[in-house]
This record gives sequence, C-alpha cells and structure tokens, in this order.
Amino acid sequence: MGTQQYVYTSYPTYSWSLTNDRLITGYLRRSLLKRSDRTTVRLLNDGPMKWPIWFGNAIADDRSRQSISGALELELLEWTRFYHEHYNDEWDSIENSMRYNEAGRAVAQRVSAELGSDYRVLVQLQRTASEPQRWIEVGV
Repeated sequence: MGTQQYVYTSYPTYSWSLTNDRLITGYLRRSLLKRSDRTTVRLLNDGPMKWPIWFGNAIADDRSRQSISGALELELLEWTRFYHEHYNDEWDSIENSMRYNEAGRAVAQRVSAELGSDYRVLVQLQRTASEPQRWIEVGV
C-alpha cells in the first residue's frame, strides 16, 4: 500500500499549487477514471464535527450506517478529540499539528485496510508552518 499526495487548497473545487499542472491533471484523470467504480471515503475534522468519516453526503455524519469496527471507531474518535483539543483556527503548537497529521495518515491506512479495495480513502491533513492543507489518498 502506498500513499499518493495531491496538493490543493479547497474542497470540492481544487486549486493546484504544483507547477506542472498538465502532467498532474493528466495523471489524476487517468487515476480517477481507473477507479471510478470505487466509493470515495473522506476523513476530515472541521468545525463542530464529531465524526470524521464521510462516505459521501448521503450518509455523511451517520456512524450507525458505516461499516467500521469498534476498535477503529475508537481510534477515529480519539483523532477527532485531539483535533478539537488542540486546534482553534490554528494549532496550539507545531508538534501537535505534526502529531495530528501523522495520526491521520495512520488511521486512514487502517480505514482503507478495513474497508477494502472497493473504497478510495482520502484524508485531509492540516496545514503546518511549512505545508499547506492538503488531501492525500491512502491504500492505493
């Protein structure tokens, strides 16, 4: 399992911050076309959200309709708790922003492994002093 990084600054309209847009856009188009039969799952924390997994807007914040094990559910809730404890329009420390992003990558890998190949898992990582807010795809 690998990790692919896509750098864009807003959702759902993407603003590319890479210099070779044509190459990246072509790669993404081919990548997305190959995987069009997969359900996209997004992991993110924002504002007052208490549950970080979105299987699309139809069942967005409804934990009862998502096929996640109890142990993984606890990890996701802990990741969300950490976000709310340490982020309020900005991170309380660089270390906590890095810790949050590392935990996000790890929990997204576990979500991908648990859901299987029918799902495309994206995780939103928070901006740090040296990196913009971005989405990465895990489990591909």
